Amino acid sequence: MTDYRAGTTINALDFPPAVFNRDSTDITVASTSYADGSPQVSTTFVAPTSGRVLLTVGGGLRGDGTRRLHLSPVVKETNDSGTTILAPNVVTRGVGVQENATGYVYYSRTTLLEGLNPGQVYFAKTQHKSSAATGTAGFDSRDIYITPVP
Repeated sequence: MTDYRAGTTINALDFPPAVFNRDSTDITVASTSYADGSPQVSTTFVAPTSGRVLLTVGGGLRGDGTRRLHLSPVVKETNDSGTTILAPNVVTRGVGVQENATGYVYYSRTTLLEGLNPGQVYFAKTQHKSSAATGTAGFDSRDIYITPVP
């Protein structure tokens, strides 16, 4: 339901709780393809009646003078083995840091994810990659937040 008016009955599935996960392990990234961090930053959520959620990713990113670093969300049905609903893409939903940002820089990005099946359980996680396989670019924190919207 997306057109709430005074007197509208609100059901539990209309507004399931917001969920999040974060990790503050200092990690160096060597992969040039999107990969999970260790530990993985992930959570599960139930799609609201509207089928829409705000999806936020963020973290403390550090370049190393020669490599860029990207952090993106991934969403799948049910669990990490489920069908991919949203593949990682720094351009459309992620955050990145330039190679010359050799100290930690903290970014977040929130986008609206639509078209989810109401009541379906989804799995969301962060993945990251570097522009080159050598160096010391990395993270000191990674976050993911899911907020149901009407």
